[in-house]
Amino acid sequence: MTARRAQSPKFTHVANLMLRGVLESRPQHVRAAEMRQALRRTLDALRRDTINDDPALYRALPERVEAAHAAEIALSSDRPAVCHRALRRFWSI
Repeated sequence: MTARRAQSPKFTHVANLMLRGVLESRPQHVRAAEMRQALRRTLDALRRDTINDDPALYRALPERVEAAHAAEIALSSDRPAVCHRALRRFWSI
C-alpha cells in the first residue's frame, strides 16, 4: 500500500491547497462540494489559459479543454470517479 501511494503523481505545481488535496486523494474520499469547487477552479484556470499569451499553454489548450469538458460532463452525470480522473488529467498536462 505504501509503495503504491509513493508512485502516485504529486500535484505540487497546483498552488491551491484544496484543489491539490482533491487531486491527490482517492475519488471516493472527496465530497461532492469539494469536487464542484475543484471543477470551478479548473474552469477558472482554463479561462486564464485562453487569454494568456504563453505558446506552451496554447499548444496544450485542446487537451486541457477536452479534459475540463469531460470533468464537467461527468460531474453533471453524477460520476465522481470519472470527474476526478478528468481533473487529474487536466492538471497533469
